[in-house]
Amino acid sequence: MYATQGFVWGTPLVTADRIYFGDLDGVVYCVNRSSGSEIWRATAAGSVRGTPALDGDKLFVVTDSGFVHAFNAGSGTPAWQLELDAKNAERLLDSPIAANGLLYVSAYNGEHLLYALLQESGTTSWFFPPATR
Repeated sequence: MYATQGFVWGTPLVTADRIYFGDLDGVVYCVNRSSGSEIWRATAAGSVRGTPALDGDKLFVVTDSGFVHAFNAGSGTPAWQLELDAKNAERLLDSPIAANGLLYVSAYNGEHLLYALLQESGTTSWFFPPATR
């Protein structure tokens, strides 16, 4: 058993030798799958409610305060951090999806939104706004 700082809400991401997950205190963990020993921990800006996404050497998490984080999956070193539209209070509650160099993030600010971010930088590749009613 591994004790965390805060409550774990999302499903852990399990690989051949590691387990990645976040907690509601904004701590991101990497634990050895066999021994349960901590490999690293890092801090995110807000509660992590979704499952992290992994692509290559990058681990991605989103927070309920509107931040997207990329970490080096091996060391936990932050690669980049992006705050989505703060003035619109974006809430990121779902799990991001990483594929083909993009990170897909769903957001909610009274409307449901979808962002495609470049994995290397966090730059928005495209954005899908809700339909007008």
